Amino acid sequence: MEFSDMKTTTIYNYTFIDSVLFMQTIYLELEYSDPDTNTTSSETSDLMICAAYVPRDMAADESTWIAEVNAVSWPNFCAEILGIDN
Repeated sequence: MEFSDMKTTTIYNYTFIDSVLFMQTIYLELEYSDPDTNTTSSETSDLMICAAYVPRDMAADESTWIAEVNAVSWPNFCAEILGIDN
């Protein structure tokens, strides 16, 4: 099966705390066309991943990034952060 004309729609919940940007995917929809059947379908995901971003000049490596993220209070919507073991 071959798909064409793929489109994704993503909605994020986000906030800045000091210099850390916290982002959580709260909605993801994938829409695609199947030229063999001439139909368009879509699928949604309820996967809620929370990520944290720190400017590279503040955190050039992973251990510094983890320290910067752990130095601030995480927002309520982030119980876990992708890449940080609790």
